[in-house]
Amino acid sequence: MKFIETVKKMLPGCAIALVIAVVAKFLEQLEESVGLHLIGASVIAMFIGMIVNRFYAPNDKTKPGIKFTSKKILKFAIILLGASLNITTVLTVGKFSLTVMLFTLATCFGLGYVIGKALGLDWKTSSLINAGTGICGGSADVTLDSGGKLLTLQRTLTELAPVLKVYKRPSQRAAFLESLLAVMEELQAYAVSPEQLSESVAQIEGESGDKLRDLSLIYGIYLSKLHAPGHDARDVLEKLEENLEASGYIDNKDIFLDGFSYFTGRELRILRILLRRAKSVTVTLLGDTQDRELFSESLRVRERLGAPARGGRGR
Repeated sequence: MKFIETVKKMLPGCAIALVIAVVAKFLEQLEESVGLHLIGASVIAMFIGMIVNRFYAPNDKTKPGIKFTSKKILKFAIILLGASLNITTVLTVGKFSLTVMLFTLATCFGLGYVIGKALGLDWKTSSLINAGTGICGGSADVTLDSGGKLLTLQRTLTELAPVLKVYKRPSQRAAFLESLLAVMEELQAYAVSPEQLSESVAQIEGESGDKLRDLSLIYGIYLSKLHAPGHDARDVLEKLEENLEASGYIDNKDIFLDGFSYFTGRELRILRILLRRAKSVTVTLLGDTQDRELFSESLRVRERLGAPARGGRGR
């Protein structure tokens, strides 16, 4: 029953992806029928998806299927793409690869700039997308790195400038953006939502209150941009939390965790998954029960870990 429910949840988004794929393949064949072969179906599908997303943003009904096709089916398709290549053919055409690469990059940056202008993207974001498309093509599994996150944060600040108080004229230096990004990632690590942050600072007055309210607003818009369709903004721990249990990788294994003095909210949730699925979980903490003042933090963490460990298979 659970499998059937999962399939039903995936169907709407998968259906949209299938329709786009069919249309892209048809356009590719139409292109070949007139003696042209400029771009493949995967790139055509990417452009169709961008156009569709402009007028129809994925909702709660279609997101699961779209996410499944972009994360699972896309990776499988890349494997099939590699398996379909003939090594002899690759070696034969290798001498032409440099020319093709230069032409592809020039085309991507040229057309990408024009399309980015039309879609209202700033040149830095547009260049980031152009580089990814030119190097990886339409079959790339897009993941936003720290550079992409900095650009996203900068764009967030620019858009919010009219309604901000403390950060109305933020510094454009990389060091400032990096420090602000560290705050955003710290909030994410502790699983603090924009709503929780906004509620907690509502009663704080003065400049400190204004600063925290600005941060909560920036944080909310920043997260919405990170999780927009086409972005994979998850960090390593977020991906681990999402996929660890379903992967079965830790089932019936002995897990040893060392080097921790405390655990964030996300790390605790991962630890609970380990306790449910692993054969045993051993966590070592630096401390001494004879000196409770010096090692108070480690002892508090031990107490916090005690409850989930008693319900699982940890020590």
